[in-house]
Amino acid sequence: MKKKSILIGTAILAASLMAAPVFASETETETEFTQGPAISFDTEFNDGVMTIRIKSDREDPDFYWTSYQGDKGDASFVELVTESDSEDGLAYAGSFRAINDEDKEEEDTIRLVYTNGHYVKEYLDFNVTTKDGKITENVGGGQAFATNGSDLAPYLEGVWEEQDGNRTLEITLADDDGLEFVISDGSGRDGKTTFYTMTGYYDCIEDALVYWNGTEHVAEITDNAAETEAETEEGDGTGLFALDATFDDAGEELVFSILWKDDTFGNTDVNSFLRAKS
Repeated sequence: MKKKSILIGTAILAASLMAAPVFASETETETEFTQGPAISFDTEFNDGVMTIRIKSDREDPDFYWTSYQGDKGDASFVELVTESDSEDGLAYAGSFRAINDEDKEEEDTIRLVYTNGHYVKEYLDFNVTTKDGKITENVGGGQAFATNGSDLAPYLEGVWEEQDGNRTLEITLADDDGLEFVISDGSGRDGKTTFYTMTGYYDCIEDALVYWNGTEHVAEITDNAAETEAETEEGDGTGLFALDATFDDAGEELVFSILWKDDTFGNTDVNSFLRAKS
């Protein structure tokens, strides 16, 4: 298969990342709210320091807004001064300042993420310009909305077969709107078999379904059926699943596969699964 046209995530996952314009201020004190799904935010400038405030009606104790500290791909010209999620009536308040003091205009992006510490459900981007040690304006930005398991299940549910192996991957919708994954090789030794389970959630920065509860189960095979010997305590295996699309040898048709990478033991292998033939 041709590999030059690989699309990680593809339009199926990326279609959920809808852009929303972020307020661009030309003064130091002007404030405006931009409506999003159940949230609103404003920006304020004071002596070159930019403050962002988020209001939200959501009541999810597991998720919170915070500044993104990961790799943004370019040199950073902005740093966080202070942030809090405990101000009255606010889900988040954070202040940022420029760290370049040259007489040269630079561009940077401030990213705020909505996360539970394991994965990023949504994010807000603020594109800013800096000069002379100050953030001078917010010139635009965007918003990535949440993608739930129910959004992805119609495309991913079912049985997939390992491309270069004998394992199968079965995907179903989880009770908490994630996706349940079961990986098995269907073989048995000494009348026993093992399979691996995990629950994945879509991370809009990774553009993949991430998990942190990978669990290995041991089951006894009886009359061609597998019965779990005992209730297995939930594991802490980590990794991700990404949807991949590659053109066929003729370059005319996209072939979809699921890429699996398990990081639990420092593994760097990537396994590919194709949709099982009916």
